[in-house]
Amino acid sequence: MKNFISRLAGLLLFLSVAPSVWACSECRIQVNSGVYSQNFTGTLLVMLLPIIVLALIGVGIYYADDIKAKLKGRTGKWQTTSNAHP
Repeated sequence: MKNFISRLAGLLLFLSVAPSVWACSECRIQVNSGVYSQNFTGTLLVMLLPIIVLALIGVGIYYADDIKAKLKGRTGKWQTTSNAHP
């Protein structure tokens, strides 16, 4: 599994610097003017939003057992038992 992840990371790194993902010289000007405009922070947040969501999903999956145990213990305090009212 560790080998698979390192190979996948290497492949993604290779593909991110490959010339096929670069814009042509004419389109590059339009891309730069679209990204680096007055609304740069909004554009940056929109571009980073999928990464943030995926990171939150990953953290949620990683800590799912702890979260479930914590929520189960919390709801146990609120539930009434059947022997409380004879």
